[in-house]
Amino acid sequence: QEIHPHHMYGIEEGVPDVSSDTRRHGTTMGCYTIKPKNWNYWDPDVLPRIHEMGGIVLVAHPHKGDSWWLKKYGGHSFDGVCLDHVDFNLWDSILKKGSLFPGVRASDCAPSVYGNDASTAWLREPLSMESIIKACINGRITFHNLQRSPPLYESAGSYIWFDICDQLVGGKVYAVDTVNLHIKIASHLVFRTIRIVKGGDRNYKILKVRNKRLDLNIDDKVDASTYYRVEAYSKTNPDLEVDRPEALTNPIFVEKVIGPQKGCFYSAKDSRPVFDKKQGRFVPNETGVTRISYKNNEWKISIREPEPRGKICIGVVVPARIRLDDKNTNLADSQQGEQVVKFAGGDHSISIQE
Repeated sequence: QEIHPHHMYGIEEGVPDVSSDTRRHGTTMGCYTIKPKNWNYWDPDVLPRIHEMGGIVLVAHPHKGDSWWLKKYGGHSFDGVCLDHVDFNLWDSILKKGSLFPGVRASDCAPSVYGNDASTAWLREPLSMESIIKACINGRITFHNLQRSPPLYESAGSYIWFDICDQLVGGKVYAVDTVNLHIKIASHLVFRTIRIVKGGDRNYKILKVRNKRLDLNIDDKVDASTYYRVEAYSKTNPDLEVDRPEALTNPIFVEKVIGPQKGCFYSAKDSRPVFDKKQGRFVPNETGVTRISYKNNEWKISIREPEPRGKICIGVVVPARIRLDDKNTNLADSQQGEQVVKFAGGDHSISIQE
């Protein structure tokens, strides 16, 4: 449902620029239709009411510079923001704190049949309303604009993919010294500029390309904990203040840890959303990493799994013996360069012996 108040907010109401649409809208998922108390102004009771029904609320087309959606209303916050309209300065200011605030295509509930946009949800489970909401809250969403394709069928299948060491968008990688950034694009557009944003720096890496299809692998040094996200433009020299990327991704966080050279690991699950009272919104019920040590070529990782089942993927350069809770464990799902450890809920210890 789109919550669609009609009032155009002005400068005296905190909007820095009134040159375009300043209405304050939201899009809901996973709950019954609700009727706001006021159809002219944004109703502050909307967020608590939707959350109480188990639904989520996404900011629709926020006006640039207007930070109204960062506020809490009755102790409740928005669960995500419209990915293709977000003010990148405001979004990055949240992401710099180390917490995922997911971007989702949420502009007026406009479905892709209108031919102007498309979100791609990267799912690890069958398609359903539950799995889509999980993808939204976990940040497993990328965006590709279809607006420049008059016959819509020409742009069918366009997408942007981004992973770090095989971890999907929205996730976190625990890395020792190096990470591999993998960007894949298939498009009806010819892309000319790829921006890799690191820790909010939109000029960190600028790649000049000229192709509809790209498959890039870039190694980057891990000096400190940070995050990466990707913006793709059809223009050769896009103006960051004016031009919007035709494709972009949610962030992937990287936490620097001690361990063996080029070692990394990540949780490979789509967590069910849980309501975080402190943040006032739904967040992923993530696998917790409680302790990491590295001594005498033994890498020990202590974890706390809040859900019935969890899975950790471990990247190691040299062959290693891996044990779970001091016992040999089944690594049947492992592949070259990555070991997969599965476990039940609760506290566990993983040992990687080189």
